[in-house]
Amino acid sequence: MDVWLANSHSALAAQKSRKREGEEKADRAQYPLIEAGAVTSATLQEQHGRLEWATIVRNDSPRRLVCASKEPVLAFPPTRPAPTRIPPTTISQRAEQGAHFLRMHYPEVDISGALIREHVAAEAQLADSLQKFDPYVGACISAFCLPDASLKRSAFVAFPTGENASDLNVSEFEFFGRDGVIARPSARVVETFQTPMRQVVAADNEQGAVVGVRTHSATSLFRITAVPSWTPASATTIDSTSLASFTSADLNGRQVADVQLASQADQAVLVNDRGHVYRNRFESSVGLETVYDSSVHSSESTDDPFWRACFSTNPNAISLASARDLTRLDVRARAQGVVLYSVRFPMDCLTGVECGQEDQMTRVVTTSEIVWIDERNPGRPVMAFKHGREFDRTLQCSVVEVGDANLTVLSSRKNSLLTVYDVSHSGSGLVQAHAPPYDLRHQFPLATGRAEFCFARPPPELRDPHVALLRMSDQGSIYHTVLALALDGISPDPPTAAEADWSPEVHALEAQNNAARADPGNLGARDAHQLDLRPLYRRLFNPADASERVYPEPDPEGVYQTLENMPTFFQDADLPAEQILTTFDIAFRSGEEPSNPSRADFLTRSALSSRRGYRALVQGRIPMDKLAKAVPWHRNIARFVEQFVPDVSSDMETMEKRLKKYDLAEDDARPGLSLRREADAREQLALDLALSLDVYSPQPFVTRPPASNPLHFDDTAVETMSRAAEAMSIDEGARPVLAPAVQFGFLNPMPIIDHYAREEDRKGDGAPRGAGEDMPAGVRLLLSEWDVGADPESYAFHDPYGDARREVQRRGPSQASAMVKPPPPAAQSQSQQRPPPIVSVAQKPPLVVVASLRVPPPIALSRSGPVGAGHALSQDTKAPPLRRNASLGGALEHSQSQSQEPMTSTQIEPGPFGGRQSVGGGRKKPVKKRLGGF
Repeated sequence: MDVWLANSHSALAAQKSRKREGEEKADRAQYPLIEAGAVTSATLQEQHGRLEWATIVRNDSPRRLVCASKEPVLAFPPTRPAPTRIPPTTISQRAEQGAHFLRMHYPEVDISGALIREHVAAEAQLADSLQKFDPYVGACISAFCLPDASLKRSAFVAFPTGENASDLNVSEFEFFGRDGVIARPSARVVETFQTPMRQVVAADNEQGAVVGVRTHSATSLFRITAVPSWTPASATTIDSTSLASFTSADLNGRQVADVQLASQADQAVLVNDRGHVYRNRFESSVGLETVYDSSVHSSESTDDPFWRACFSTNPNAISLASARDLTRLDVRARAQGVVLYSVRFPMDCLTGVECGQEDQMTRVVTTSEIVWIDERNPGRPVMAFKHGREFDRTLQCSVVEVGDANLTVLSSRKNSLLTVYDVSHSGSGLVQAHAPPYDLRHQFPLATGRAEFCFARPPPELRDPHVALLRMSDQGSIYHTVLALALDGISPDPPTAAEADWSPEVHALEAQNNAARADPGNLGARDAHQLDLRPLYRRLFNPADASERVYPEPDPEGVYQTLENMPTFFQDADLPAEQILTTFDIAFRSGEEPSNPSRADFLTRSALSSRRGYRALVQGRIPMDKLAKAVPWHRNIARFVEQFVPDVSSDMETMEKRLKKYDLAEDDARPGLSLRREADAREQLALDLALSLDVYSPQPFVTRPPASNPLHFDDTAVETMSRAAEAMSIDEGARPVLAPAVQFGFLNPMPIIDHYAREEDRKGDGAPRGAGEDMPAGVRLLLSEWDVGADPESYAFHDPYGDARREVQRRGPSQASAMVKPPPPAAQSQSQQRPPPIVSVAQKPPLVVVASLRVPPPIALSRSGPVGAGHALSQDTKAPPLRRNASLGGALEHSQSQSQEPMTSTQIEPGPFGGRQSVGGGRKKPVKKRLGGF
């Protein structure tokens, strides 16, 4: 067999999701899909004249791609400041800010608030979608080599620099084998563009290298050459020559979504956001020529602007990837392409495509898997791996050639996780995974925002087994480390060095960028206004006249009138208070209306907010005790407030001593008026805190019936009698025994009334049901253990299962029977005539009994004699009754002894079917008669 078996589960799922798309796409979904922890494909292979089983994933290969250097090194300093942190605001707040800006700068323009809100909402939605995934953003860092005799050890990297990422920089990385890799960055700008860069690609050949740069406004192609340098330790000077430049007008007015260069660096391919493919050959004077028109050749139309292209080993073959399909195009035919791969499920999307030049394998990355397709046999994918990552449309793969291994590295712009897939041709000819997927453990520092990775390889003539891994952050800084292929899976010792050789120009560039700050924009550059606050402070702390004070001293008659009205506040109030009030609230409402009211009562001064009010508090003339007696509920919350404000105390002297630590430093030059103002502020703060420590409620929290009423019936007793009647009833439709209704106190729930229902359906039996009866049984059982008005601190929980379980574990199974209560004498007389019953305490779960639930005494048969057909039923008066507050442990012990005590019986007539209706409704089943004859 020369192929691996496909997964039946994945093929069946793909066929179900592709019922409407024909059989061709369903057949392509049948390929080996490898998932972590699942059984993989296997086949028989001939080894040394014998057949042996071989799996698609080998676990015996120890080779791994590891970091050969000790730690990453900063190869290029950051050139962009950290992004400005914009505080999160809602759509309404943004609309108000925009309206305020327009009214301030353009007062003559009248724009409605709804129009501003609509535009702000559309802008926020677009910004949120681009933050998650921008289909026009590509890889902005690329590596290449130059065919120069003096640069046989160097690789070059092209990337954007500058504050706006609009300057093209080309830096050198020199390889020295086991001695490491040295980065020689250059501060010289090769090219400058008007808009930021979105993608940078590069390719090399014998004549030089070609670099393609895609910006917001145009796509430019340059020829890169090296200028000979007579200094061996200095950075190489790079020269560029423009080859071509294309704008959106050259692509039918559409933006460029992707640009790719052929491996021979002789042509470029551009794809716009509608899937139209254009080619430009550098040696031809034709310019752009249309290769593929998706609106003509493709039957599926999509509004997704995601399109990617890739050159294969054949220069005339191009792989075009959309969000759903991968199509192989022939640039010479200009006809409809061949679909190589389609996503298996509707929620999946293609995120990237990469073609290997050595193994002739195409890698396709989706949001759920990574697929390998052989270019020589593109009818069926070779294999696929479930990468197990969350939905991420920024996933990309790179092909890294290290020694004899062609590795596939999966990366994302949203995190720094790198997953290595060692998939290549094996000795038997089959494509095989030589090791399970593993992560590349690098030690790059944490980067804010998105990060991009790039692999720089030395020239092929050098045969260096090392590869440089570069990571570029959003601020433009580049770190690099050295990678190597370890055949034993262990990093080399000693490690390979990763160094950086900076020139004075690069150091000056770093110092310049460290001093740079983010541009806040026009709204951030606001005008500053200088205000003189000395008159305000003079009015606050040193008023020349008492009338100029911010808070003048209140009238003494108002203070005395407030103290006189406070004891009868709840009796004299026109409207009853519906909420809890503090002493400050009562003092505020007992006085006259303030002249300068505030938005909240606690921010408005009352008549007691004065020196006379403080003296009345110290002398005990504020009637707090009378207020406490006038209301049904009162509480002092000093202990609770002290947990949040440690300076609070019920004692005024203690509180004033604690507040003195906030006084200003003692100075002989301080005037007496300042000291008096400080003492007044401390007294007023102590007064406000003291008036907020006592709370009063005009309504009681506990609702209890009056005990002096002799005609009052306890609801629990009435309910207990009704439950006893239900237990003795033989009606099959009787209600089950439930917990009592929940008794509410201060807060009562409002029942939901359906006003559209009929009157008889709404009222039911004519009596309105309380809110406590509508509670679920579980809630009622939990709340039945609490008594309304009881102190919650005195509640103690007793585990009904713990005592019996610990007793069984302590005594052991042999002594478990000792825990069973002996049966009553009436039962002992009958137990002598039959074998003793087998009682298993450890295997039978204990019975859950609600302690506060009143149930009627059990009904049992009289065991005074043998039960016959003529004996009548009676209640066993020896059955232990259940008390109302019986412990759960006693109920558990009583339930464990039920197997030896008289049991409850509901049969009213003797016989095997006493008192029960037969299945046939009372009719006898007719007997079949046997016919005579043969």
